Amino acid sequence: MARIIGLTGQTGAGKTTVSDVLRRSGLDVINCDLISRQVTQAGSPCLLKLTKHFGKKILNDDQSLNRKLLASIVFSNAAELRVLESIIYTYIKAEIQHRINTICMGNTNGIVLDAPTLFESGVDSMCSEIIAVIAPKKLRRDRIMERDGLDEMAAEARIASQHDDEFYTKRSQHVLCNDGDRRRLVAKAEQLAQLLLQNPK
Repeated sequence: MARIIGLTGQTGAGKTTVSDVLRRSGLDVINCDLISRQVTQAGSPCLLKLTKHFGKKILNDDQSLNRKLLASIVFSNAAELRVLESIIYTYIKAEIQHRINTICMGNTNGIVLDAPTLFESGVDSMCSEIIAVIAPKKLRRDRIMERDGLDEMAAEARIASQHDDEFYTKRSQHVLCNDGDRRRLVAKAEQLAQLLLQNPK
């Protein structure tokens, strides 16, 4: 069985930058955000279940998922967020396992599961070790406002729905702290990638 490494962290902390470095270093990366989009495509069983609970208001005119609207519902309501997670994670985990099996049919230096909700989904149970990316709250807020086109209130609601630094540091074998200097974060990620490749488990 291939070495499975979890990669997670707070929204806006710089996880994508780290993921890109690990991929360039020779590790296989499974992007769980992309999988979440795949399993909620128009007409999919997952989207049908979401629509049954949240209503047709979460659909665009072409019957695809209106992600921004759904996010506005769940990131301001913890109960609705739990419902969303209970529906979508089953489909995401099944697709992750399928992709792991496919990668393992060839040669791999290790598989990184790039998953913002690694712990919430239970996907951490697939991993032999975990990398967390954390960053100061103000940096994360400014980044997601720019990245996702959110106002300050929406950005704060999204951050409030996530865990604090301690949650990640206690559960991860490797922690990368992003101070806002991308070059420093890349250097830290490159150093970690070499450590992982030199010490296969």
